Amino acid sequence: MKRFNLYKDMYFPEKKLWLFLILLLVPFLMTGFEGKIKMVRKTFYDTNYIDYYVKGNQVRVERYSKGEDLVSSLIIDIDSKKVFLLDSKRKKYTRLTLNEDLPNGRGNYKIIKTKNFREINGVKCYQWRVRNREKNSEVAFWVARKDLDFFNKLIPILSQIDKTYFFYEKIQGKSNFFPFMIVERNLLRKEKKRLAVIDIQRTSVSNYHFKIPSNYQEVKR
Repeated sequence: MKRFNLYKDMYFPEKKLWLFLILLLVPFLMTGFEGKIKMVRKTFYDTNYIDYYVKGNQVRVERYSKGEDLVSSLIIDIDSKKVFLLDSKRKKYTRLTLNEDLPNGRGNYKIIKTKNFREINGVKCYQWRVRNREKNSEVAFWVARKDLDFFNKLIPILSQIDKTYFFYEKIQGKSNFFPFMIVERNLLRKEKKRLAVIDIQRTSVSNYHFKIPSNYQEVKR
């Protein structure tokens, strides 16, 4: 079955720039964590800042330009598997439809769990690489062991939003691990994009972050 591609049908023009990075947020959805996670995303052409607000099974992702202008927001309800994309400039939103019937298996993905390590924000992380020659891509995940019950449950959902998460989905034995940095390159080793956690704050998060404003207009797909 052909993989469902959210990108082709989405209304909002900015969607591709930050959806790639949502996967780093997910492990903090474990019981007890509530707060804000800040990340930076860099490509050859641009730099974006991503703020994640986490409370229980709810997540809000806000993407900012290099000039700190809000570009777009994403709201995820983990229990109901509902995902909404908000456009604050146009005051519009749409629900992203997820495909429940997707192919499994490693296919042409080659997984390499290396012994290379580096310290990221004071945490010792090991390098796992996932390569796919047909897609001309290799993604390096710098991971550390964490006890994160929610992580594996969310992988099938988020792999539909971004292909990088689909790369991570192919890794076996990833329970209780979390990627602190992700680097994607082509097979000639040219870097495409990089995402890294730069700050984690445990703090109270208002329910307001997870509600769609009443004056927003729905755009149906």
